[in-house]
Amino acid sequence: HVRELTIGAVHHFLRTVADHHGYATAKMCRSVLNGMCTYAARRDALDRNPVRDVGPIGRGGAKAPRALTVAEAKQLRALLTYDDKAIGRDLPDLVSFMLGTGCRIGEAAGLLCEDVDLEHGTVTINRTVVRLHGRGLTSKPTKSRAGERTLALPSWCVEMLLARPRTDPVFPAILGGWRDPSNTQADLREAFRGAGYPWVTSHTFRKT
Repeated sequence: HVRELTIGAVHHFLRTVADHHGYATAKMCRSVLNGMCTYAARRDALDRNPVRDVGPIGRGGAKAPRALTVAEAKQLRALLTYDDKAIGRDLPDLVSFMLGTGCRIGEAAGLLCEDVDLEHGTVTINRTVVRLHGRGLTSKPTKSRAGERTLALPSWCVEMLLARPRTDPVFPAILGGWRDPSNTQADLREAFRGAGYPWVTSHTFRKT
């Protein structure tokens, strides 16, 4: 019942949202609830708007960044090779590359054959894939000169790239062309949950 919407109930709800989905989502929920309760109060369904009396939700304590251990990284890579959906989306190799380089999804998606030197075991990162309004997916230079870098590849990453067909981009979309970073991020979340690693994100690889 709407009259059961107390200050304490609202605070508990928003705190739970913040803990599980982040401060930005909790802030949006608070805004929506405030509008609803204001309307209800004007219609005499509530004595007052309880959202206005809820204290700051706060961003909470900063969580220490978590990285994969060597054993976890090996297990995750192995588990993805048993996931038919992940294989169909070309995720096992993409994850291996991101683990081996610490690259962002957009940077991995923007990799071309000319950027890879398998003879010397290096890869040059100088572009990223983004979606622009009215233009769709496109590649653009990395944000800064510091973003342009040449990285040494682990031997297992070199072996993975050697076994792949030579395509441009190196990690294309299923139908060819640029891979959408946002869609890929959603695909990765699904694959990581299926592998028993729901806490892993693409950012985890940058910490590993």
